[in-house]
Amino acid sequence: MPTAESHVGVSIDFEAIRADTQRTLTNFLEAALKTGFIVVQSASLVKAEGRSDHFIEAKRSARKTAESVKRYVGLVRDAEIMIAIQDRLFELERLVSVL
Repeated sequence: MPTAESHVGVSIDFEAIRADTQRTLTNFLEAALKTGFIVVQSASLVKAEGRSDHFIEAKRSARKTAESVKRYVGLVRDAEIMIAIQDRLFELERLVSVL
């Protein structure tokens, strides 16, 4: 298996790649949470309108979003960022549970 050392003249900045990966992961998780909160709002609105079919689908979607965030939040290396994401995740899960 080739390594960075086996390629003469090739310099790979693994730390920069890791940092970029963490930024991308964090952006993904934050976008997913934002989407989850929007879907919860949507579910609340359609529930109030008596549209049970849309409500069930919106609640399912919000739950899937929370599960996705839960699956990947453990990959965040920065403890403060991880805690902030987990806090928002707990809030999303709480809102989904009271729908």
